[in-house]
Amino acid sequence: MYALFAPYISEVFFPNDDKITALLMTFGIFAIGYFARPLGGIVFGFIGDKLGRRYTFSVSILLMACCTLLIGLLPGYSHLGILAPILLTLLRIIQGVSLGGEIPGSSIFTAEHLFDKNKRGFAVGIIFMCITLGNVLGGLTGAVLTHHFNQSQMISWGWRIPFMIGFIAGIVSFFLRKKTI
Repeated sequence: MYALFAPYISEVFFPNDDKITALLMTFGIFAIGYFARPLGGIVFGFIGDKLGRRYTFSVSILLMACCTLLIGLLPGYSHLGILAPILLTLLRIIQGVSLGGEIPGSSIFTAEHLFDKNKRGFAVGIIFMCITLGNVLGGLTGAVLTHHFNQSQMISWGWRIPFMIGFIAGIVSFFLRKKTI
């Protein structure tokens, strides 16, 4: 959702002097989240080995959900000044660390606990299919929002809606995991 709504996020978190620079800085923060993923794999891999995958799943999904909510609620540059993009960057780093632990952890957990060893590849493939499905649903959400809200509504609050939805989805996922894993 962050990348889809980057034009709106850039207007909220960076001064409007140069829209191209603001957009590039917004995508730079997006990229930082990706660069943090290997750190998440290392940290959550270690935690998973020591405390178990169930614990890492709980922590990673809660971190992701809470950071998503905080991004959606974070005041912009006009209220916090330079602190707004700094906090946005920190939240994206934590999201990246969380996701970096989530994807490999879920793949390992699935492969380790599957009774039919011949279906491991298929089962792990389902995980990545669900990730792609999430991206598609995010794109559809973006299309619906930009169709129903005008530019000023999207900048002032519309871009925040998917982050709230993401938080709710994360909390639902957390409780589903608590029941099934």
